[in-house]
Amino acid sequence: MEKPHVFNILLITPMLNNYYTLRYLADEIGPVVKGLPITGVFTQESEELVIQFGGGKFNLVTCCKRDTPAMYLHPEFARKKRNSADVLPGAIGKLVTSVSVIPGDRRAVLIIGEERLEALLFGNEPNVLFLDKTNTVIDAFRSAKTVTGKTLTYDNDRADIADVSVLEKALNTQQPILQVLKKTFPHLGPTLSMEILYRSATEPTTPCADVDARRLLETFSNLLNEFSHPTPRVYLDATGTPETFSIIPLAHRPDDRVETFPDVHKAIRFFLSRSRSLAGFEEERAAILRKITDALARDRRSLDALEKELKSHERADEYEQSGHLLMKHLGEIRKGDKHALLQTNGSTERIALDTKLSPSQNAQAFFEKAKSGRRARVLAESRVEGLRQRVASGEMLAEKIGAVDSSEELKSLMENYKEDLDVFSVGKKAEEREQIPFRVFTVDGGFEVWAGRSSQNNDLLTTRYAKPNDLWFHARGSSGSHVILRVDSAKGEPSKQAKEQAASIAAYYSKMKTAKMIPVAMTEKKFVRKPKGAPAGTVVLEREKVIFVEAKLPNNEGASRKNRKTNQ
Repeated sequence: MEKPHVFNILLITPMLNNYYTLRYLADEIGPVVKGLPITGVFTQESEELVIQFGGGKFNLVTCCKRDTPAMYLHPEFARKKRNSADVLPGAIGKLVTSVSVIPGDRRAVLIIGEERLEALLFGNEPNVLFLDKTNTVIDAFRSAKTVTGKTLTYDNDRADIADVSVLEKALNTQQPILQVLKKTFPHLGPTLSMEILYRSATEPTTPCADVDARRLLETFSNLLNEFSHPTPRVYLDATGTPETFSIIPLAHRPDDRVETFPDVHKAIRFFLSRSRSLAGFEEERAAILRKITDALARDRRSLDALEKELKSHERADEYEQSGHLLMKHLGEIRKGDKHALLQTNGSTERIALDTKLSPSQNAQAFFEKAKSGRRARVLAESRVEGLRQRVASGEMLAEKIGAVDSSEELKSLMENYKEDLDVFSVGKKAEEREQIPFRVFTVDGGFEVWAGRSSQNNDLLTTRYAKPNDLWFHARGSSGSHVILRVDSAKGEPSKQAKEQAASIAAYYSKMKTAKMIPVAMTEKKFVRKPKGAPAGTVVLEREKVIFVEAKLPNNEGASRKNRKTNQ
């Protein structure tokens, strides 16, 4: 029988897998994988490597993320059919003979022949390297082209971390005790260094010469003994976010929330899983807040513009008064006059006239301006009030979302405020709209309006997506988008303003876009039919009504981010 190769895995880890944790891991992993072949090495999550033994019976997961480098056994690990890639093929088929840790260093060695894998779980770019007996890199999990061919060097002069006598000799100095601890035993780590000082009632800044050496050394020895019988635990902050991993109780954190585990692998899996879950929650919350704050910025700009517009409509009463004054003094005015100087209430009123109009026509023009101004003011006031409510709602939602600190709270909030959030394109309905292959808007009353993007897309909208009672719009006598106002997308019946907004969208996406007033045909979709064999986008209408509108999009546009970019 051919002699099995020797394979080494070196684990170099920070606090999540510091030296003592690594040593305990090696002691547990060795008996489990000894004699088993490596049957798979692959990655299916970003910066995460999985080594399978015995056909997937055991799985060693290595996380190479900079903020949470770690390694642990996973009893069951299903490989994905997609988005999974084999790596480090040279390790496949080789048998494991032993697992150990180099004393005084964060390197665990899994032996099979003269080659080894080395997990570098520290620094800016954690990695897993495949090396030969000369310490030359054969292959690598990350940045293989950069590191392959390089030869690693090692520091063989590190003090044995379990040698208390080394610490005793190091106390003959005036340097602060914490500094000496970290320098003498770098792999002890800041957390365990602080634990030793806390248990021995020693201030970190105390000069070594003033330290109670007997008490410190006794504490150090007791701590080393505890590592022989670890009780893995994870310390969490008030929000449940994992902060510290330890295989022993930390006396210097008596008031912290703590979760204990029966073995180190489960503790590490919990730490990483909870950290990733919370990271996902933070990303989701930030994305929601971005949508709301972006929408708020647009709404505030629209509100400012509308409030300025309102001021321009405040002259309606003045226009009407000028009209009445002109009518009262028609005999004193001649066609072609540029101004009329008229007496009213003991003062002289100067009124600018259109020289092309007669005195009575000038008066009617002022009446029309007054009427138009009042109508525009009513509409602007309505829109201002709507925008003010929308801004207030957005500010309330942003405050509430900013205050939640868990996925469960966020999910509950989104359920309780789903209608309010939908206005800001947040939630399931908004996600569904993102998948709709049309431009999507929200008009007065919260009704959805869908607009086609091309001739083929118009056909799809009219023949497949539109319902019989939906209102159908198209710029009359011009090519352009088919537009549907979905009557069941909100409560009640669409208002006149909603219909005009939908018509304006149809005008905006037509070749008549630059005209001042554009005729738009409106009918129910059930009165729209596509003749057999007609070109894409061609339909025949019945019972149409023509609306004259300006080409514009709704100010409170409810389109998704993707649609908004297309709509500009």
